[in-house]
Amino acid sequence: GYTYAEYARRGFGELVAVAFFALLMLLTLTAITKRETETQRRIFSGLGVTLVALLLVMLVSAYQRLGLYEAAYGFSRLRTYTHVFLIWIGLLLIVTIVLEVLRKERMFMFAALVTAFGFAISLPILNVDAFIVNQNIQRELHSQKDSNLTQGGRADLDAQYFLDLSDDAVPPLVTAYQTPSLPDSVREKVGASLACINYERGLDERKLPWQSFQLARFNADKALASIKKDLKGFVVNEKEFPNKVTTPSGEEFNCSSYYYD
Repeated sequence: GYTYAEYARRGFGELVAVAFFALLMLLTLTAITKRETETQRRIFSGLGVTLVALLLVMLVSAYQRLGLYEAAYGFSRLRTYTHVFLIWIGLLLIVTIVLEVLRKERMFMFAALVTAFGFAISLPILNVDAFIVNQNIQRELHSQKDSNLTQGGRADLDAQYFLDLSDDAVPPLVTAYQTPSLPDSVREKVGASLACINYERGLDERKLPWQSFQLARFNADKALASIKKDLKGFVVNEKEFPNKVTTPSGEEFNCSSYYYD
């Protein structure tokens, strides 16, 4: 009776809760348990490794649930953050096993600190918004070849979500729009979202001081300029609110953005 969203969130919540209490218990027992003989050390290490290994099983389950969620509804910022977070948690659990085997348990806090920094640094390296665009467009293309992906026969590209993304999303959207092999139905959705973005940027045309320069904005402006002629086929209706874009085929695209997770 669960939806994909409930199923994925439940799995992630279970993992985080159990991982926190299990690692806290392991660290506490490591600090207070007496291990005077080699046999006692081996038994304790074996039980500790088993505990962490069971956490890894839950991690794989949560990761698979999230994969089902994304296959059904596509990627969003929160889902991408969660995906990356699960990978770093998995690395931390593996390091915990290695430290226990090597009897260097005191380095756990250092490993946790490195994991936290690694998670924070990996997000800008990944370029989350560009990643979301690429993954959701690829999901749409694959779904057209696989009729069993969703209940409706195929996934549907939610191009409106692109309007909530930052300037980092514009260059990959333009690249996708200029791809010759892109199906017309997908191209129109991508073009409509770009037309909305271009229209909104036009309403906010003001000369910014040099201190406000952003590489992401510069790249987005450059990408939009390269398809300016193509976007003339997408007509923005300014009389309605929210604004709508009429595509070359006559379809209407709502320019209102929204947020979901």
